Amino acid sequence: MVGDIAEVTGMKNNTITHRPLPTGAASHYGRGKATDPKGEVENEDFASMLCTFNNGATGTFETSRSMVGPESQNAFEVYGTEGALSWNLEKLNELQFYKREDGVNTGYKTIYGGDRFPFHGAFAPGMANAIGFEDLVAIEDLNFMNCLTTGERYSPGFKEAVDVVSVQQALINSWSSRKWEPVVDLAK
Repeated sequence: MVGDIAEVTGMKNNTITHRPLPTGAASHYGRGKATDPKGEVENEDFASMLCTFNNGATGTFETSRSMVGPESQNAFEVYGTEGALSWNLEKLNELQFYKREDGVNTGYKTIYGGDRFPFHGAFAPGMANAIGFEDLVAIEDLNFMNCLTTGERYSPGFKEAVDVVSVQQALINSWSSRKWEPVVDLAK
């Protein structure tokens, strides 16, 4: 949508050094109890990244595995000169759309999922009838299988994975240098 990332700088932090150890019944969302045995935390509580895209656009990314409040947002917000978009996994079937306009009817508009979008109607016909995360996985699987049978390139594929890892490596480099780091294509 915006293009490739050219350079990044970031930070990470580990605010809680020991947490309750997982139990046999715990999931990846498990938080444990204060009385549970504790172990050393080996990954970051928080990470953030500022970036510049090749076209001059700027971006901000942040993540936290331990914040209280959002449960599974995996959200994004994109702001442009003529409008904005935002989406949140917790509201999977809603896209917030803002178009820059004059007048009294400004503000975000909610676009609901529905059978007017590809594949949606196979799971939940009608307007604003929700599909679930597992339905999206089934759609991805179908697209992958179709590419295997037709010989078309599946995307995202290995190239896109290397692009992501290239950005991640630049971010890791910036954690050590505490400076802006260029994104180097690791496929070359």
